[in-house]
Amino acid sequence: MSTGNASSFCCGRKLEHILPTATSISPKSTVEEIDTDYFITFDHPMTKEHYLSFAAYVKSDRVFLNRLYPEQSPTCRFPITNGGKLYVYCIKHGLVVYPDSL
Repeated sequence: MSTGNASSFCCGRKLEHILPTATSISPKSTVEEIDTDYFITFDHPMTKEHYLSFAAYVKSDRVFLNRLYPEQSPTCRFPITNGGKLYVYCIKHGLVVYPDSL
């Protein structure tokens, strides 16, 4: 059995495949353990013209996704679980994966 290429759509628009960019442009992050969560703060502008769109904590069997919005605080929370990678998407600089993930 094999599968071919697939196309994903959301709200009638085709979603494009994106790859992580260089980590040199990744926003600085601070991670704190609060209760049973990682509380992450990003040093990044959140203007209407330049903001983080989402942050995702990806493990082999699940994905935790936080949508971020312009003019709001660039923070998010993820449950404390080991072995995942943190991905962040900036509307100007693209997708970044943090090499030293949570």
